[in-house]
Amino acid sequence: MRAAALGEASQREWESWFRSWPLPFASLAEVRKWFGEDDPWVDPSRPTRGDFYTEIMEERGDGWRPVFARRHMLRSRAPWILDAHWEELTQVRCPTLVVRGLEGELGRAEAQEMVRVLPRGSYAEIPDAGHLVPWDQPTAWYEAVERFLEESVIPRQRTETG
Repeated sequence: MRAAALGEASQREWESWFRSWPLPFASLAEVRKWFGEDDPWVDPSRPTRGDFYTEIMEERGDGWRPVFARRHMLRSRAPWILDAHWEELTQVRCPTLVVRGLEGELGRAEAQEMVRVLPRGSYAEIPDAGHLVPWDQPTAWYEAVERFLEESVIPRQRTETG
């Protein structure tokens, strides 16, 4: 199974989502509430998502705004709109862990295809997590990363150093 590129419809959805942000926010509590509970993209509500967004906001003269320009974020997504980058994944030579939150946007088949084409790919699924796995399930995230390092990185380092 090869997943399609994100496509222009995805980019339009992101543009619409960025426009929906009620900027500026009066406080970090409002940031936390909107991104964790009120954002129409969030179902179910995720308080940890609100926590994440407080970390990428800065206070300005009129209130709290993102530390990045939304147009730059959209531009950074452009390479994924029309090209799925499967060939590039085949060139990654280091051990690579693909972590998927079961409630996130990345589908299981696409994540497993990533692992299949990565020369040294590994896979972990984290229940009760969306796209922001380290914020949603920090303990499970650390356990998955630690297991990956113990199984694929540390043994190789030992054999290389003698």
